[in-house]
Amino acid sequence: GTLEGSENPILPGWEVAMSRSKNMPYYYNAQTKKVYWVDDELPRGWSQQFDRDGRRFYFHVKDKTATISYDKPVLRPASSPSKANSC
Repeated sequence: GTLEGSENPILPGWEVAMSRSKNMPYYYNAQTKKVYWVDDELPRGWSQQFDRDGRRFYFHVKDKTATISYDKPVLRPASSPSKANSC
């Protein structure tokens, strides 16, 4: 089945599904037959693949061509309120 309740909606034609064999979520496009695996350590919407040389690269599924990176994107911690302004 598909996973509902995404705070960042994905592009039309894409679904988020759960692999029974790997017990991992993945993005699937029925029209193009492309599959991108979801890595829980990546920010929401990011996936990974391997290039022709076997090097892992990362991209955002909404715009793969503009977001390709060989550096793993990381989640930024939420900023905490500054204590400098407290009395």
